[in-house]
Amino acid sequence: MCPKEQFCGLDVVQTAASLAVLQFNNGATAILKVFQHMGCIPGSFTEAQLVLEDDVRIQKSRKEEMMEEKSRRKQRRRWRKGVEERQLDEEGATYAAGDF
Repeated sequence: MCPKEQFCGLDVVQTAASLAVLQFNNGATAILKVFQHMGCIPGSFTEAQLVLEDDVRIQKSRKEEMMEEKSRRKQRRRWRKGVEERQLDEEGATYAAGDF
């Protein structure tokens, strides 16, 4: 909502931060109330997309809290760490800051 690579004035940054907090706390559909307060009537596609975003976020959150998924993530993390350690043992350090 507010690019980091480009200068924006204080009003733009405050508005973007407020919208981000609103979306984090109340979901994507909360922006519909802002539109209505401004006098904009959002279309049906806008409403459908915002509802879809909320549904996807909730499904992802529910999946991440399941114990099976949590154990799968831990197993993948252990596997990746093992691969990285084996590569480091075989190849040695391939990068160091300031080494040429």
